[in-house]
Order: sequence, then structure tokens, then C-alpha cells
Amino acid sequence: MLLSGGLLSETALASFIEHFKSIVIIPDTSLDSILAASIIYKKLLEHGVDVKISLNYKLIIDYPSDPAILINLPALNKNYHLSITRRDENSSMTGVVLSILDKLVGIDTWDRLLGVLGGAYRGLYSFKKGGFLGVEEEYLKSLVNEKVVVEIAGLRFWGAKRLSLYVSMARTLTPFIQGYTGRPESALKLIEELFKAQDPRQVKIKEIKPEEPKEHVLQLIKKLSENAKNPNLPFMLLGDFYINLSFMGLREEVELHELLGSLIVYNSLCRRCPEDLLLVSIDRSIISHVMSVYNEKIDIVAREVADVVEALKQGITLPRVEVVERPDLVVDVLLYMGWLPSARPVELVVDRTSYTVLRELLRTGYRLQDAITQCEEDQLCIVKR
Repeated sequence: MLLSGGLLSETALASFIEHFKSIVIIPDTSLDSILAASIIYKKLLEHGVDVKISLNYKLIIDYPSDPAILINLPALNKNYHLSITRRDENSSMTGVVLSILDKLVGIDTWDRLLGVLGGAYRGLYSFKKGGFLGVEEEYLKSLVNEKVVVEIAGLRFWGAKRLSLYVSMARTLTPFIQGYTGRPESALKLIEELFKAQDPRQVKIKEIKPEEPKEHVLQLIKKLSENAKNPNLPFMLLGDFYINLSFMGLREEVELHELLGSLIVYNSLCRRCPEDLLLVSIDRSIISHVMSVYNEKIDIVAREVADVVEALKQGITLPRVEVVERPDLVVDVLLYMGWLPSARPVELVVDRTSYTVLRELLRTGYRLQDAITQCEEDQLCIVKR
């Protein structure tokens, strides 16, 4: 059963679940697919369905008659596989799945927040238009009404509320700030130049308040946009949210884009890290663990990813990385910026071996059978020359 994200209905999903009873859910390793799969997994568990969740796409090859729900992955046996692929460019896979599950069984606050994260991951929040482009806008409004989320006119630098401006700028991977992401020395020099502060290391800014002068901030945005030769960058930098995590029992407030950043970073820090995130809808304590690991590793990660992205853009030999173990993060950065190469999969050199991921092989036109032979159970694939 092959359906696009735009055409999936509650009837089709309910019929599939009712017909088969025992199901495995397999997403690709993009964060959007992982969140969507995790939410489906939680809802099926809550309603007594015999369900498993896995990254191992080879299961449907080894057991083609076992029922499977595939998220952004192709079906092999259309009688036993429900393949849900993203076709609606205005909504995330997570958002589309939530809209269906809401009609079937209802969704909660955490589900809606994951939906907003899915939309932000796809770059669907438009500061210029004042909201999300698709179904995520409904979830955002409900979270604002519940005082879980507060919208702000602020910069999307990761951690800008609590960190010095130059540090948060250098940590930001989406959007990628050319010349400054992974380059704290360059970021500090720019802040010193624009803000004329006695100690540029102490300059902090998050919210852009109407009553405060905006000259320095506007100069900063203009400078970054000119340096990147990207007129759309200002809109990619503006508009964020504070998330109150007290409903999860946590005494902290975090910016949505830093929370999103921590998830996409964690997803690539170890071969099996995506498997941890498959349980994020059920075990909310994963967020505390993810944020802790992210804070420990992000500065090194930002430098490594910046080196790789710049090498890819210049067409030179890729540097080896030491901390990042999966190429998903590099794929996410390039996807967010619209820089993905159309004809070749994104690679990452780890321990002198070039790796890509299954979703990249499929995106660039590899035959499914050829792609599978290159990939392990965690969808990490050796690049063959």
C-alpha cells in the first residue's frame, strides 16, 4: 500500500492496523521521519497493537510478507507494506501523521510539540509570513494557548538566550552561517567590529524588542547575508520560540531551534544514536540526555561539520572527523540550506572510510537493491568507488 504524505487518510491507516494486528515501523534516518515513526509507535502501543520499531530496512527484504509501516522509504510488497512518503512541501511528515492520528485517537501536548519540531526541521516556519506554512501552525497555536510555547522576534542562534552572541552564532548549524558556523574566533571578531563593546565576549542578544535600538542587530544580519551571498538568510535567522518544559517535569526553558539542533546533532554522534530517538515520544527523559550530550559536544561538532561543508562546497578532499559518526547531520545542514548535490550522495569520512546513509542513496537515484547491499542495519552505508 503506497501513499503520499498528502494523501494519507485515517481510514487507510486504521484499515492497515486493523487488518494486520502485528506490525513493524521503519523510518529513514531523517529527524522528521524518526519523530513521525516514534509517534505512531507510541499510539499503537497505547492501543494494544503488537508493534515494533526499527531502523533495519533489511527486515522487509528478509521477511517480505511481514506487515510494515515505512516512513519515507519505499515498499517492496505492496500487499503487506504501508509506505508513507512526504509529498506535501508545506507540512512535515510528523505534522501529517499527527493530523491523521488526532482524528483516530487524539494527540497530547508532547505530540504537538514534536510536530512543531518536525516543521522547524523542514524549515517550514516563515518569519516573513508570520507562522508555519502547513498543519504545524495549528499545533503551534495550541501550544501558545497552553503557555508551553512563547513566540519571539529573535535570532535563531542556538543558545543565544543564555550564551554570548559569538558563541551561539558559532554553534548554529541550521541555518549554516558561512564563515562563522564552527568559527568562534571569526564570530567574535565580527561582534567586536559591529557592537563596539568594551568586552565583545559579553555581548548577548536574543529578543529584538520594539523599544530597543536595532542598529547593531540589523547590521549583523546584513553582514551575514552579504557574506553568504544569500538574500534569504535574514528570514532564516529571524523568529524563534521559548519552550517551557515544566509540563515534562523539567525546570528549564529552552529555545525551540536549539532543542531541534540538539536532536539533529545527537542523531549523528554515534551509529546507534537514531535508535535512541525512536523512543522520544514515549520516554521524555531522553531530551535531558540529548541536551546534556549536545552541550558537551556541540563546539567540536560545529567545527567538524563546518570543515566538511566547506570542503564539499569547494570540491576538495573531505576532512576526517573524530566526533561525528554519521553523515545525517551534514545532510540535514545541506538540506536546510538548499545545498544538497543532486547527482551524488553526501559522504562523511570516518576512520578513513567514506560513509553515506540509505536516504541519500535513494535520493540520488540508486536502485533499491544496489543501495541495500551497501548498507548496514542502522542504514549507514559504505560508499563504493
